[in-house]
Amino acid sequence: MDIYSLWSEFVGWGQRSRTETPFLIDILSRNGCRSVINAALGDGFTTIKLLGKGFEVTSNEIDPRYEAIARKKAAERGLSLDVTHNNWLGFSRVGKKFDAVLCLGNSLCLLKSKGEITQALREFRTTLKEGGILIADQRNFDYLLDERPLRGKFRYSKHYVYCGDSVDGYPISVSDDNITFEYRHKGEGIIGNFNMLPYRREEFIEMLRKAGFSEVEWYGDYKKRDINADFFQFVARR
Repeated sequence: MDIYSLWSEFVGWGQRSRTETPFLIDILSRNGCRSVINAALGDGFTTIKLLGKGFEVTSNEIDPRYEAIARKKAAERGLSLDVTHNNWLGFSRVGKKFDAVLCLGNSLCLLKSKGEITQALREFRTTLKEGGILIADQRNFDYLLDERPLRGKFRYSKHYVYCGDSVDGYPISVSDDNITFEYRHKGEGIIGNFNMLPYRREEFIEMLRKAGFSEVEWYGDYKKRDINADFFQFVARR
């Protein structure tokens, strides 16, 4: 077994559907959003949940392993996926505009530099209709950079974003410009790791502003401005 085939166990669809999904539906509905592009399809969780609620969802995924998993999960629920394959640095090539762009699952930190993140945000903005919104998230990198917790010292509730019981993710290395997370399955042992580019909450807000967004609101674990949250969420308007 590898990290891709076990990723849904790390996500924990049941718990995540009780926290992320109501938040997204509320934000999208209050902003009159019907057409959505999910920039990071992953295992399909967010797209499948929103399709089930009647939203018009296009997804984007450049990793065929994740796309195959997501398509299988959608088919099991009688759904089909509309998937594009655009690099975020040229994301506007999707060729149409949407009410909302989503980039969730702490995905932006997989880019190589803060300059690339800002460029991706510009591309997301270009893909939005006038007045449309971007919803993005990130781990609480402020906590990780300040405390530098490793393995057993890492504080994480498993109630938000990555909620599964059978796969644990924890930092094994923390520096100012890279954090390495290791993932361990209870039955399979270590199944892989990811390197992440850390950036603080206020740095990300500044990147959003540089990319041309306005009216940036941030949340902690889906609540207004909780600085001790596991994850931060951002809603930014074009």
